[in-house]
Amino acid sequence: MANSRMGFRWAVAVALMGAAACAPDLEPLFEDKQAAPRPVARDLIPPQSPCGEDHRCGGIAWDGVRQFSFGLNYGWNVYAGDFGGIDAWGKKGVSGSVEAHREALLRAKRAGAQVVRWFVFPDFRGDGVLFDADDAPLGLGATTLDDLESALMLAEELDIYYVLSLFSFNGFAPHTRIAGVEIPSLGRFASDEVRREQLAERVVAPFVRAVGESPYWKRVMAFDIMNEPEWAVCDQSPFGDPPFSPDSTLDCISFAQMERFLEEMIVQVREGSFSLVTVGSAAVKWRDAWSRLDIDFDQYHLYAWVHRYWPIDVATEVYGIWSRPVVIGEFPLWPMQGALDYEVLLGGILGAGYAGAWGWQLNEATDDQLRELGDAARKLSLSGAAVGDVEGGEGGD
Repeated sequence: MANSRMGFRWAVAVALMGAAACAPDLEPLFEDKQAAPRPVARDLIPPQSPCGEDHRCGGIAWDGVRQFSFGLNYGWNVYAGDFGGIDAWGKKGVSGSVEAHREALLRAKRAGAQVVRWFVFPDFRGDGVLFDADDAPLGLGATTLDDLESALMLAEELDIYYVLSLFSFNGFAPHTRIAGVEIPSLGRFASDEVRREQLAERVVAPFVRAVGESPYWKRVMAFDIMNEPEWAVCDQSPFGDPPFSPDSTLDCISFAQMERFLEEMIVQVREGSFSLVTVGSAAVKWRDAWSRLDIDFDQYHLYAWVHRYWPIDVATEVYGIWSRPVVIGEFPLWPMQGALDYEVLLGGILGAGYAGAWGWQLNEATDDQLRELGDAARKLSLSGAAVGDVEGGEGGD
C-alpha cells in the first residue's frame, strides 16, 4: 500500500535477459512430508545456484521449481476479517464466504497470477485474535483456523500460492473503538516484551503451525511478517538508510523495537512451518533496514514516488540489492509516470533482475485492468511454463 493509503507454471522470461543458460539443474526441493524430517525454509532453496549471485535466471525457488513470481495482492475481502470474521458487523471469514473468495481468486488466476499476497491481521478489529480486557492476546478466534484451512483448500483447488502478510503498519493506529468494536494497537505489543511474546506464542505460533501441519502446506509459499513497517518507525535505521517518514497518526516505535518484533515473529515461522520468509518494505529507499533479518527474499514496493527517485528499470545490483532474490511486492494497477502500461512496467521489472512482481490490488481492480495485466504477462512469458523445473520434482502439469 501507499503511505496513505506461483500452480507450477510461471516462467522467468530468461531469454529477455540473456540468461537462459543460467537455468539451474536442481535436486528435488521436497520429499514426502511424512517420511522426511521437517526442513527449515532456507533448506528449500538450493544453497548454490549455477547463476551465483545473479538471481535473474531463476526467481524464487518453491515447490520444485525456480521461477519468476508473478502475482497479485488480494489485499482482503473483509479488511482484517478474512481470518476470523467480524461478528459484530455480520462479516464472515473465508470458511463462511467460500464462494466470494473463490470468485475473487479466480479473477487473479485469469489474469495469469500464480501468487496471491493476502493480509491476515492488518489490524485487530476482527475476531481472528482474542484479547482480554487489558488487550493481552489470549489466542486465535473461534473460526480463524477454519478460515485458514478453507483458504488453503481454495489455493489447492485453483493451483495458486499465497504469501500471507501477517501484520501491517496500519495496525499501529492508537487503540480505538469503531461501531462497537475495540481495536487494540499493534504498537503496544511491538513495544512491550511480555505482550510481544504473548502475541508470538499465542497467535502467530498456532496460526503458522496450522499451515505447517495442513495437507496443503505448500500453498503458502511465504509469510510476509509485516507490510511496510517503515511507516511505524519513529527513529532511524543504524545501517545508513535515509530517514524514515513515520505516519504521524500511528503509535510509532523505535527501530530496535521493530527489528526485535520482526525477529521474534520470524522465529515462529521457522519453527512452525516450511514457508519462506519476507518483509514487505515500503521502498528500496530503505534497502538495508531489514537486511540483518533471517529472511529468504527481499521485497520492496513500487509507486510513483518511489519510481521517480529509484527507477524500476535500473538493475538491482546498482541499488546494492543482489545478495538475495528481490520481489516487487506491490506495483500499482493504475498509470504511473515513466511506466504507463503494464508491459513497459513488467518488462522493466524483469529486465532489471527482480525475481517477481505482485500488483496492487485485486479487490479494487477492474476487469479491464486485470485483462490488460494478463495480456502483458503473457507477452512477457510470465504465465508460461516455469524455468528450472526440478527433475523428479512435483512441478509442471
